[in-house]
Amino acid sequence: MTLTAETPAAPTVFDVNPPSESIFSALPEEGKELIAEIDDPDFELLERSIELVVQSQVFTPVGLEHALQLEPEVVEHLTDELEALGVIERDESDDHHEVAVEVEDLSLFLVDVRLNRRDATAA
Repeated sequence: MTLTAETPAAPTVFDVNPPSESIFSALPEEGKELIAEIDDPDFELLERSIELVVQSQVFTPVGLEHALQLEPEVVEHLTDELEALGVIERDESDDHHEVAVEVEDLSLFLVDVRLNRRDATAA
């Protein structure tokens, strides 16, 4: 492929759009405490869950159960963790969950989670 005046160059790390305001807030204190208590295999599952939910912008416990082939009890626990981290928000009126992290914020959100994890496990 030859670059011409009409062909835009591939984006670089310097072309990234700034994150939305939602990502500038730190993780909730409850989320930070939760991250410190999770062991490595569960943390990896939590990261995969965050990626799946944010990328799809849809959350249902049944969907998560089927997508990751998990037991309902594990999904219930993950749902609580995703709420504590602010990934999803429960609508009290109908037990529906809204995804609170935008797709374009996913990378920065995961970096924040991982940095909090590193800090918590180093302490």
